Amino acid sequence: MMPETAPGLSWGIKTSFLKYVFEAAGGAHFASGMSQTEDGRYFWPLTATTVLGDTVVAEFSGSLRIIGHGGSLDLELTGLRLTITEAEGGTLSAIDLEAGGSRFVLARLRTPHPAAVTPGIREVFETSLDEEGKFFFNDNYPVGTHLEPLTVQW
Repeated sequence: MMPETAPGLSWGIKTSFLKYVFEAAGGAHFASGMSQTEDGRYFWPLTATTVLGDTVVAEFSGSLRIIGHGGSLDLELTGLRLTITEAEGGTLSAIDLEAGGSRFVLARLRTPHPAAVTPGIREVFETSLDEEGKFFFNDNYPVGTHLEPLTVQW
């Protein structure tokens, strides 16, 4: 388990989806370089932060693989990156290993105030499914579907 105060990203992804995978689809998850928190969210360690004007880019290490239905459901979240722009909100993107390592936007982020990259500060973002991220959930959810809140500990 990772301590809540370690710099990184904590996210529960989508509770109903994970419940389905682990209970109905006989699923399992495999973590590499990341962990699960005591409350069941997943934690990716912060590896780099860049601030350019009103844009913050944060990179996170680790990989989470979710498997269900005897392997016919096989998803991986790796190379997570937050891009937060004061005027536009932000995005959570990941690397699609099946598409040759191209990056896709999984979720849109919303925060009521500009993000402050201050060590020790915790930011919480509301998340919703992006058009590019629909394939991660096998097109089972429409664009804009509410995902779990995402927490970043700077």
